[in-house]
Amino acid sequence: MNARAGDRATEQREAQGRREEWSKRFFEVLTYVVDESSRKRAVGFEVMTALAESELAGPEELKLLDALTDRVLNPLLKELEQELPADERRGTV
Repeated sequence: MNARAGDRATEQREAQGRREEWSKRFFEVLTYVVDESSRKRAVGFEVMTALAESELAGPEELKLLDALTDRVLNPLLKELEQELPADERRGTV
């Protein structure tokens, strides 16, 4: 019985550690997404996509990303697309 409780506690600590790591990465990348530099924003969007696809992202993290995407990222992405030269928008740099 104690072994199971210990295993459960270990699993909970590991899950919490993964969530904290994801959150740390998320907020670091967010600074790129909202940067004035269109190049930094482009990199930020790419990394944010990777974070969304990460196994570290649980249901709550994905809800956060959905809200951020609707309210912040999509408007910024449209702005970024208008700022980048046509060849960069097509990925032919």
